[in-house]
Amino acid sequence: MVHFTIELIIGFVGIFLIVKILGKTQISQITPFFFISALVLGELLGNAVYEKDVGLLNILYALGLWGFMMIIVEKISDRYLKTRKFLEGSPSIIVRNGIPDRKEMKKTN
Repeated sequence: MVHFTIELIIGFVGIFLIVKILGKTQISQITPFFFISALVLGELLGNAVYEKDVGLLNILYALGLWGFMMIIVEKISDRYLKTRKFLEGSPSIIVRNGIPDRKEMKKTN
């Protein structure tokens, strides 16, 4: 029970630090990639904590590596505008100058 408690505390601190490093983002500003990455990060921690064969170093390694990859993708998309469109996508403008764009509406369902 003590080992489980330590793993949970360290996992919590690890996720907390990764979120702090990535910075604050409003939910409406989160890209689908970062939403999925956050889910995967939580799943990595959950699987690592509840799996008996996984040790503390494996949890830290998984959190650190996934967090590092998220940070790298964020830095690349911030620095290079051409990669931002590829990594984050581009917005769909449905109404232009007060006129609905039917073609864009059909494309986005």
